[in-house]
Amino acid sequence: MLIISNRITHIKWAELACVRTFTFFSFLLSTLFTSFANEQQIVIHWTTETDLSSPILLKDRDGAHLDAASTSNGDGNLVTLGYFDLATSADPFTGTWIPLTFGTRLGDSSSGYGFADGTFGFTTVFTKNSNLVSVYPNEPASYNVNSQVTIVTNAPPVNHPICIRFYDRTITGPSARYNTVTGPQWRWPSFSSGVPTNMYLKISNATPPGGSTWNYGSTFEDSNSTFKCSLQVQANLSAYVSTGGTLSPDPTGAYPYDSGITLNAVPTTRIGNLSNGQVLE
Repeated sequence: MLIISNRITHIKWAELACVRTFTFFSFLLSTLFTSFANEQQIVIHWTTETDLSSPILLKDRDGAHLDAASTSNGDGNLVTLGYFDLATSADPFTGTWIPLTFGTRLGDSSSGYGFADGTFGFTTVFTKNSNLVSVYPNEPASYNVNSQVTIVTNAPPVNHPICIRFYDRTITGPSARYNTVTGPQWRWPSFSSGVPTNMYLKISNATPPGGSTWNYGSTFEDSNSTFKCSLQVQANLSAYVSTGGTLSPDPTGAYPYDSGITLNAVPTTRIGNLSNGQVLE
């Protein structure tokens, strides 16, 4: 399958077009190359293992395969392509998580007939200077989702680590568990002025076959629970003193939901005489 601008063109389709009329195909190429100049795009294909007997299908906190729900799109567990804003090659999970395809879900498919539990396969098209992401473009069950950021030359930065995050719920709140995975070659590509850059990501700990275009990845945020949801989103506590005194130490930060936090308030020291309940300075 070849990705050309915002169209998916099958080789068989292209051959038939050439047989029918060379003039039409020449016009099509001219139109597409005009589109290239106006609309730079990046195409990312991302998938799991699809052999249903594989031990590395994605699982929930209890070890069951993640729920793909019905055969229709839009009702399975969440799975999102994204990146951490402070990520480095040494630590790809540092910083704030930025989802690039919020709304993609297990069980979604280009045909609308679905994927099995624990599996998925997406083709997503990112257009420069837009936050609208096309999923399965020009296929019967195509749809759009939004990126949290507008895709520009430096957002995400070129060669920045990118990841896939998967949840065991249809929401991202405290009831869900998740894990995030990346691979050594999972780096945001640069835009091309010609045929869009195509990138292929697969969640797998196997060795790619010779000549494969797929970049395998199995480095997990929770390395003790590979291919499995185990982490919980944290609550952000913001604490401050409105008048006088301090909080020592400052408890501001992220904490697990339902955890107890001890606040140590230190009053401002005042010296004076006590008169009618007032401190006189």
